[in-house]
Order: sequence, then C-alpha cells, then structure tokens
Amino acid sequence: MIEHGRWKNLEIMDRQRSTCFKLEDEYHIIIECSLYVSWRKVYLPKNLYINPCMFKLVKFLDNIKVTDLRNFGIYCHKVYRYYSKNIL
Repeated sequence: MIEHGRWKNLEIMDRQRSTCFKLEDEYHIIIECSLYVSWRKVYLPKNLYINPCMFKLVKFLDNIKVTDLRNFGIYCHKVYRYYSKNIL
C-alpha cells in the first residue's frame, strides 16, 4: 500500500491506485476502494462506508467493540491477502 511504495522509493503521487486513481493509503483501502466493497459490506459497520469520512473511521477505531474488532481483523486479512496476490 502506501508504505510499499515508500519501500520502492516511489514519490507519493506515483503511489496511486491504478483502478481508482486515488492515493493508496490506509483510509482509501479500508473505506473507499471499489475492489473491496463486497467484503466491506460483510465485515464493517454500515456507517463507516456510507458517506465515509476520516472522523468516522477514527471514532470507530477508538471505540471498537470486540465483535467489530474481530470483523475488522478478518476484513484487513482478506484485503491484505488479495493485495499480496494481485498487486505486489
């Protein structure tokens, strides 16, 4: 993701997602990226991805419940596995 680009010494503007043309940072991957919509609907609370904003994500992560934490972990794992197989 954005750190992977840093390891390859890519400029920030060169770390854009080829499908979305947005900076591929953690916020984009978790909340906005169109590749992960189906997993997002299953594993994340609806209020995170409906009218997304950084404030909602930070609030969610600050006050996360055990079941939400488990689902968030599963979501991140699925995204990482997909990313590793198809992007890296």
